[in-house]
Amino acid sequence: MKRLQRFIDRTIELDAAKDEKLLSSLGVEGRYVPDELEEFDEMEFGIGRWAGKTVIFTLVAEHAKLKRVSLGWIPEGGDEDDMHAFSETELAQVLDEKGDALVRFFEGVTAD
Repeated sequence: MKRLQRFIDRTIELDAAKDEKLLSSLGVEGRYVPDELEEFDEMEFGIGRWAGKTVIFTLVAEHAKLKRVSLGWIPEGGDEDDMHAFSETELAQVLDEKGDALVRFFEGVTAD
């Protein structure tokens, strides 16, 4: 996840985070994106499947600045409350497969 560190404290562009064309081009699904960012808010995105698991990532924003990214998997029909962590080995494999799309996502939805 170190390759995503550079996006921490950047401003989240909410319109871009809702842009279906952008998301679709990256294989990302907006699972929960608020209409407006509150002082403290979360967003949830899907990024397909890996090893039979639904992969999601969540963003935590404070004053519209990205503060935390979590990547994990959920059981079928679950949501972020059901998120499970990947083992270190699994996480490395998921990032090998989906890391470029994640970086492009954050390049598209954050601004300095």
